[in-house]
Amino acid sequence: MGVENYTSNTVNLYNSTVSGTRSAIYNTGTVNIAGTVKAASDAVDSGRYCVNNLGTLTVDGTLTADGGNIGVANRKESNGSRSGTITVDNGTLICTGDSDGLSNRGTATVAGTLTATGKRNDGVYNYGGTLTVNGTLTATGNASGKQTDGLDNSNNGTVTINGTLTASG
Repeated sequence: MGVENYTSNTVNLYNSTVSGTRSAIYNTGTVNIAGTVKAASDAVDSGRYCVNNLGTLTVDGTLTADGGNIGVANRKESNGSRSGTITVDNGTLICTGDSDGLSNRGTATVAGTLTATGKRNDGVYNYGGTLTVNGTLTATGNASGKQTDGLDNSNNGTVTINGTLTASG
C-alpha cells in the first residue's frame, strides 16, 4: 500500500509519486490532489485497484492512476454504510486499468477532464453510481472484447453529460 488514509483523516498530495501492490492509494477519509500526482500499481488480479476510494477524493491538479485490475475504483460498501465521492474540479484524472479504467459505484462529478481506459473491458463502468460530466470525458474500452464499451452504465446507474463525451470500445 502506498498511501492509506482512514475516516476522519485528510491527506493532501502535491507533486508526488505513489506506488503500491494492492493499491497505490486507499482512502476512506479525504484525499486532495494538487499539482501532478502519479499513482501506480502493478498487480492486476481481482480486487487490486490503483486508487481504491470509499471516501472523498478531490482532484484540482492532475492525477494519473495507472495499473491494477481497475485504475480508479470509486466504491460503495455492500451494506451501503459508505460510498466514494470523486470531484474533478478544474483538474485532470487519467485512469488506466487492466480491466476497467474507472469503476464508479459512488458519485463522480467531473468539471475538468476525465480520461479512462480499460485494457480488457470498459473505459468507464458506472454500476449503480452517479456520474455527472460538465467537462470532458474520454472513455476507451477494449475494441476487441465482446462486451466492452467506452462507457457502460448498468444496474440503475445515472449518467449525465453536459460537456463533451468521446467513447469507444
